[in-house]
Amino acid sequence: RAARGGGTGMAPVRWPTRAILYGPAPIDWCEENAPMTNPLGVQELHNTWTNVGYVVAGVALALQHTESLSRLRNADKVVPLFLLFCICTVLTGVTSAWFH
Repeated sequence: RAARGGGTGMAPVRWPTRAILYGPAPIDWCEENAPMTNPLGVQELHNTWTNVGYVVAGVALALQHTESLSRLRNADKVVPLFLLFCICTVLTGVTSAWFH
Protein backbone atom coordinates (compact mmCIF):
# COMPACT_ATOMS: atom_id res chain seq x y z
CA ARG A 1 0.00 0.00 0.00
CA ALA A 2 1.40 3.40 -0.96
CA ALA A 3 2.17 5.96 1.68
CA ARG A 4 -0.24 8.84 1.99
CA GLY A 5 0.44 11.62 -0.48
CA GLY A 6 2.57 9.74 -2.94
CA GLY A 7 4.01 6.58 -4.24
CA THR A 8 1.34 5.87 -6.85
CA GLY A 9 2.52 8.38 -9.43
CA MET A 10 -0.99 9.80 -9.73
CA ALA A 11 -1.89 13.40 -9.08
CA PRO A 12 -4.44 14.05 -6.31
CA VAL A 13 -8.04 14.50 -7.43
CA ARG A 14 -9.08 18.15 -7.55
CA TRP A 15 -12.63 19.25 -8.09
CA PRO A 16 -13.25 21.99 -10.66
CA THR A 17 -13.38 25.45 -9.19
CA ARG A 18 -16.29 27.84 -9.62
CA ALA A 19 -14.18 29.87 -12.06
CA ILE A 20 -13.68 26.79 -14.26
CA LEU A 21 -17.37 25.83 -14.21
CA TYR A 22 -18.86 29.28 -14.76
CA GLY A 23 -16.00 31.38 -16.15
CA PRO A 24 -14.52 31.49 -19.63
CA ALA A 25 -13.16 28.25 -21.07
CA PRO A 26 -9.58 27.52 -20.02
CA ILE A 27 -8.75 26.53 -23.62
CA ASP A 28 -9.61 28.95 -26.42
CA TRP A 29 -10.02 26.74 -29.48
CA CYS A 30 -13.20 28.26 -30.86
CA GLU A 31 -13.96 31.83 -31.84
CA GLU A 32 -12.44 34.61 -29.76
CA ASN A 33 -14.02 35.44 -26.44
CA ALA A 34 -15.90 38.69 -26.90
CA PRO A 35 -18.44 39.27 -24.12
CA MET A 36 -18.44 43.03 -24.65
CA THR A 37 -19.51 42.84 -28.31
CA ASN A 38 -22.87 41.17 -27.74
CA PRO A 39 -25.82 42.29 -25.62
CA LEU A 40 -25.98 39.03 -23.62
CA GLY A 41 -22.38 39.11 -22.41
CA VAL A 42 -21.80 35.54 -23.66
CA GLN A 43 -18.16 34.62 -24.28
CA GLU A 44 -18.67 32.89 -27.66
CA LEU A 45 -22.10 33.93 -28.86
CA HIS A 46 -22.23 32.12 -32.22
CA ASN A 47 -21.00 28.83 -30.78
CA THR A 48 -23.64 29.17 -28.06
CA TRP A 49 -26.74 29.93 -30.09
CA THR A 50 -25.99 27.32 -32.76
CA ASN A 51 -26.39 24.63 -30.09
CA VAL A 52 -30.12 25.38 -30.08
CA GLY A 53 -30.29 23.10 -33.13
CA TYR A 54 -29.31 20.09 -31.02
CA VAL A 55 -32.02 20.86 -28.49
CA VAL A 56 -34.68 21.37 -31.16
CA ALA A 57 -33.64 18.21 -33.03
CA GLY A 58 -33.71 16.05 -29.91
CA VAL A 59 -37.14 17.28 -28.84
CA ALA A 60 -38.58 17.10 -32.38
CA LEU A 61 -37.33 13.54 -32.90
CA ALA A 62 -38.80 12.43 -29.59
CA LEU A 63 -42.17 14.01 -30.30
CA GLN A 64 -42.39 12.90 -33.92
CA HIS A 65 -41.17 9.30 -33.83
CA THR A 66 -41.91 7.87 -30.38
CA GLU A 67 -45.52 7.05 -31.20
CA SER A 68 -44.67 5.32 -34.49
CA LEU A 69 -41.84 3.36 -32.87
CA SER A 70 -44.15 2.14 -30.11
CA ARG A 71 -46.08 0.12 -32.74
CA LEU A 72 -43.03 -1.99 -33.60
CA ARG A 73 -42.82 -5.64 -32.58
CA ASN A 74 -39.83 -5.01 -30.26
CA ALA A 75 -40.97 -1.59 -29.05
CA ASP A 76 -40.08 -2.37 -25.43
CA LYS A 77 -36.40 -2.30 -26.47
CA VAL A 78 -36.45 0.27 -29.28
CA VAL A 79 -38.41 3.10 -27.66
CA PRO A 80 -36.27 3.47 -24.48
CA LEU A 81 -33.08 3.39 -26.56
CA PHE A 82 -34.47 5.96 -28.99
CA LEU A 83 -35.56 8.22 -26.12
CA LEU A 84 -32.07 7.90 -24.60
CA PHE A 85 -30.64 9.03 -27.94
CA CYS A 86 -33.02 12.03 -27.95
CA ILE A 87 -32.07 12.95 -24.37
CA CYS A 88 -28.36 12.69 -25.22
CA THR A 89 -28.88 14.94 -28.25
CA VAL A 90 -30.59 17.57 -26.10
CA LEU A 91 -27.89 17.30 -23.41
CA THR A 92 -25.17 17.72 -26.06
CA GLY A 93 -26.74 21.03 -27.08
CA VAL A 94 -27.25 22.23 -23.51
CA THR A 95 -23.79 21.32 -22.23
CA SER A 96 -22.03 22.64 -25.33
CA ALA A 97 -23.86 25.95 -24.98
CA TRP A 98 -22.87 26.03 -21.30
CA PHE A 99 -19.23 25.40 -22.25
CA HIS A 100 -19.21 28.23 -24.79
